[in-house]
Amino acid sequence: MRDYYDLTELGRARRLRALVMIALDYYDLELVSLRLITNETNGVFRADASDGSRYVVRVGLGGEVGHATDVVRAEVAWLAAISNETDLLVPAPIPTRSGNRVVVVEAPGVPERRNVVVFSWLSGPLLGDRLTPRMSSTSGRTSPRSTTTGPASFPRTPQRSRATTALFLSRKLITWRGSTIRSSLVRVCLLYT
Repeated sequence: MRDYYDLTELGRARRLRALVMIALDYYDLELVSLRLITNETNGVFRADASDGSRYVVRVGLGGEVGHATDVVRAEVAWLAAISNETDLLVPAPIPTRSGNRVVVVEAPGVPERRNVVVFSWLSGPLLGDRLTPRMSSTSGRTSPRSTTTGPASFPRTPQRSRATTALFLSRKLITWRGSTIRSSLVRVCLLYT
């Protein structure tokens, strides 16, 4: 079998697809289709369920460049709090049958165990080249609300601080590269990469 890191981006995505299928076994989802959205950094897939629901499945990077599982768990707990306790529209982390929001799995041909998270899908138009400075500004005005959200029982931990810092830096990167990103990805990446 060819080394994972010698594969093209699409070749790596094919291997990650097998990993996603293993991860989705932990969820109560009857999968109809699974399509790659991007594999530029994290592997991001669209999953369509038999009941018509759509989901985003994110496969984290592996190895030293990937986020530690405790950081990913803190991130999705924070996003769940935003989803449940505010009027902000964010992709909500979907729990597994056992209530976990992060699944750590491995697959043949993928060298490291990977953190996999399933999020609700946010419908919307593709922005592409239509992303404007005004849209970025609106996102910037909303962002402070998301960084102060969370239940009193959700302590500020070093893991949460790292996740929040990484998310803030990602927002800047997304704004910088905004003209090349689909709106559904912007929504996911603003909060999840």
